[in-house]
Amino acid sequence: MLFRHSILLMLCCALVLALAGCRPGAGGGDEQKEPYFLRGKNRLQARDYVGAIAGFEKALDVNPRSASAHFELGILYEQQQGDYAAALYHYQRAVTLRGDMPSADLARQRIQECKRELAKTVVMPVSTQNLQKTVDDLRAENQVLKQQLQSWQAYYASRGLPTNAPAYVPPVTPAPNPARAEVSPSRLEPARTETPTRPDLTPRAPTPPPSARKLHTIASGENFGSIARRYRISTAALQSANPTIDERRLRPGQALVIPAP
Repeated sequence: MLFRHSILLMLCCALVLALAGCRPGAGGGDEQKEPYFLRGKNRLQARDYVGAIAGFEKALDVNPRSASAHFELGILYEQQQGDYAAALYHYQRAVTLRGDMPSADLARQRIQECKRELAKTVVMPVSTQNLQKTVDDLRAENQVLKQQLQSWQAYYASRGLPTNAPAYVPPVTPAPNPARAEVSPSRLEPARTETPTRPDLTPRAPTPPPSARKLHTIASGENFGSIARRYRISTAALQSANPTIDERRLRPGQALVIPAP
């Protein structure tokens, strides 16, 4: 009876060990024997990096605790995709799941490198070359200004003036010209200047000779017709002699030119 119980106990232990050995991801060797993991390695050897990423992702679907698949994905995302955030995640998962695996130290190094690369995208560094050029330009400009200040200080010092304020320079009065003789104001005559005549292209009404022109001051109630009858001329002639005056807007006191009959 005791022998039978011992046999049953041994069989149970063997069964437990067998089940533990067959669980996906139980050890590094088992992780790397997973079919999708092997497919990812084959694609990686063929330099099909997209296919390799797909294979290792499938391996994680089967066994989410596959540290080897996380590590391979970290390498691919960092070196082939330039996705440092994804690489950082997979490196950290690999170290967390199996901190004693042979590639754990390399994963920790790559974690620090991925952090530095991500920091570059957050904080844009100031260009050292441009900053140095700006400093050099300011330094040269400061040197020129300093030389000019020293020159002005030496100039003021030579004239016995304080160097902290500019000297007052009185306005220069032109000297009288001895060649010009003094002339009495009563003998001065306005200078005669001949202005060149230019043809006036503005149309004008024909101007009667001075002897034939008369002026009439408009009285209240008068119009072109009554004025024309008074001077025995036509209304058209009166209107032609006064082209700027509107017959409908005559005002008392306004002067009209009366042409000769």
